[in-house]
This record gives sequence, C-alpha cells and structure tokens, in this order.
Amino acid sequence: LTGSRHCDFVLDGGFLDRFEDHLRTVVWLTDGHCRSEVVTLPTLAKYRELGIQALLRGHAGELLHMRKAYDYSLDSGVLAIRDEAGLEAWLGRRLGGWMLAGVEGPLFKGVSSEELEARSTALLRDALREAREGEPLIHRLWHVFLLQKIRRHTAMSLLEYGSLLRVRLPYLDNDLVDALLATPPALKLGDTVQAGILARYRPSFLAIPNSNTGTRIGAGPFRRELANFRRRVFARLRVPGYQPYEKLGLWLRRELRPLVEGVLLDSRCLDRGIFEPETVRRVVAAHLEHRANHTFLLLTMLVFELGQRMILEGERPSFRPTAAPA
Repeated sequence: LTGSRHCDFVLDGGFLDRFEDHLRTVVWLTDGHCRSEVVTLPTLAKYRELGIQALLRGHAGELLHMRKAYDYSLDSGVLAIRDEAGLEAWLGRRLGGWMLAGVEGPLFKGVSSEELEARSTALLRDALREAREGEPLIHRLWHVFLLQKIRRHTAMSLLEYGSLLRVRLPYLDNDLVDALLATPPALKLGDTVQAGILARYRPSFLAIPNSNTGTRIGAGPFRRELANFRRRVFARLRVPGYQPYEKLGLWLRRELRPLVEGVLLDSRCLDRGIFEPETVRRVVAAHLEHRANHTFLLLTMLVFELGQRMILEGERPSFRPTAAPA
C-alpha cells in the first residue's frame, strides 16, 4: 500500500443529525447483533465514489497488541496471574464491568442481578474450557478473545461492509495466528511486534506518530506518558488534530439525547417485557446527568430495541445497500 493515493474522510456537521439513520442501517444489515458507533458507515458511499471494491479490515490484529483489545484489553496485572481461578476472576471483572458497572437493580425482567451474574460466570467458564489447552496460562486470554470476541465481531463487520465491498482479513490467517499464539505473551502486549516488523522492512515509518498515542511506534514509557498527557490536554482545549474519532458518551448526553429518551423511555421499549423499566430509567438518568458512564450499555440497548422494531414490527432504514461486487 506504500505510495498509494491517500484520501481523507472527515465527518461533517450533519453526521449526528443522521446518526439514527446510520444506526438503523447497521441494525438492519446485522439483524440487530452489532453494537456499532457507526462512525465508519458514512464512508461506504465514499468508497463507491472512489471506485474502491475491496476493503482490508484489521480484525485479529489485536492479537499483536492486547493492551488495546476492546473489552479484553490487558492491564499490567495480567502477567501476575498464576492459576485458573485468577484468570477467571480477572476476566469476570473485566467483561462484567465493561457494561454493567454502576447499574442499580436488575436489568432484565424477571432475572435478578445475582442470577445474571451466575449465568455470566457459567458462560465464562465454558469459554475458558474451550481455551484450556493454551499455555502459558495467560495465553488462554488470547484464545478466549479469538474464540469469543473476534468470531462474533468479524461476522458482523462482514455483514456491514460486505453490503458494498469485498472484505479481506489479512490478520485472520491460520499461519499468522499460529505464529502469534506461539509468541511469548510479554511481546504481544504493546507495539513490540509492529515496531520490529517496521524496523526490518520499513524503518522510515517508525518516525511517524501514531494518532492514537501521539508518539511513534516503539517509544519508551516516558515518551508515551508525555505524549498521552499532551494529547489529553489538547483534546480538552479542542485543539484540531487532537480530538478522539468519536465521543459517543458525550453525544448520547447532548446531541443524541432525544434518540436515547425517545427510544429507551418509549412505552414500546419499557413494556416489551425484556428490560426492567425502572432500571432502564435509572441508567438513562444517571448517564444524562453525568452521574455514571453507561455509554456501551445505552448503545447496546438502543441496538436491541431498534432491532425488535425492525425485525418484529417491520420498520426499515432509509438506506439500503446493494450487493457487493462478486
């Protein structure tokens, strides 16, 4: 790809005005199974305009740098795990807290918080049993991520982008995955592998700052911390070039508040018999009033409710993609 023409795509001021249409499109394409911030959906029309027919997606690239693996992101304490109980406890805290931390009361109708936790623990143990051959012990986190997160997330991505493009997944290569799973865990937490590849094949690229970190790949801890501090300060000051690519939590409180309240507090959602109405009201109020961060839970409930309306009640998005090239 070196030397190819680069095209910028900047979300315009109307993106949030069309957010519900974008969200409904993703819900329709994935049968309500994809929790998406939809920031990439507007690019589909641009791909068609540019004549792009194939899209490279980075799914499973997280196996090289598991400190950045969504809800599975590893912290410094993970290397201290010594037994299966510790592994289960770490994953339970990480995955459970990702969405349900701070929720007061039972979320689902007729299912107590204790019962939900028991069911979640049983499912987690099933997932760990599938990964029990992984050695050393913490390597099972890579296996669980691959078997549980990647297979689901990738399928939804193929449905979303495959509506217009041929999708290719270079990291989901059997030989590459085998090689990564045979690599010591400590080498796959940060950017060690990527820095090594670039140093060998394209060393000039090592000098280019990573927009996510504000510094170059392979930078030391002090430089990374300094760059992260600068990025946070400049982001608060709204300096161009230092804004995160999405601010969903803020959008849900501000521009998307009518969508949140109009869907989740509507009688169709509250009377559906899936969610506990009072808990939904508390979750919405806590987020809108800055008392809690329920970004991912609110987005998940929005996707689920819109899915019910579109699948069961016949609502449709305004945009319908055509088939991708053969």
